Amino acid sequence: MKTVIKSVYLVTALSLSTMTTYADTTSTPTTPTNTNPSTTSPSPSTNTNNAATPGAQGDYQCQRADASNNTSASTLSITKGKDTYTFEWDDSNGDPILYGTGVMVGSLPNAISVSFWDPKKPDAIGVEVFELKSDGSLQGNWTLQSDNKLGSETCTKTK
Repeated sequence: MKTVIKSVYLVTALSLSTMTTYADTTSTPTTPTNTNPSTTSPSPSTNTNNAATPGAQGDYQCQRADASNNTSASTLSITKGKDTYTFEWDDSNGDPILYGTGVMVGSLPNAISVSFWDPKKPDAIGVEVFELKSDGSLQGNWTLQSDNKLGSETCTKTK
């Protein structure tokens, strides 16, 4: 069990550092190039919240495809805690099939990095990065630690 928990932490840490590195290499400087103090206007504050993008919390209907294009449908419930989000994917009977914990990436305000696991298979651990779209839907790419293949997921907000 300790190995599984260490794996979850490792996968999460690696995914977050990847997101941070990506954000650092794609951001543009916001400081003015004019260094004359008499003509320099104050820099506008940077707001990490995109007002046009709704929050991630809520219920979704999802379609998931693995690397072989095998598809499955599920519902996803996202609840917001203080600094994290809790994810629960359920099958058509309402039984949990995956649990996850996610964080918003500060420098990428429309990205949520999630580590997830299967409660019936403790060694099935993965990561997913969702993009929160302006219409409230989620578009994600995921992988399991055990197979290094990329899957995709699209979720439409239901409430």
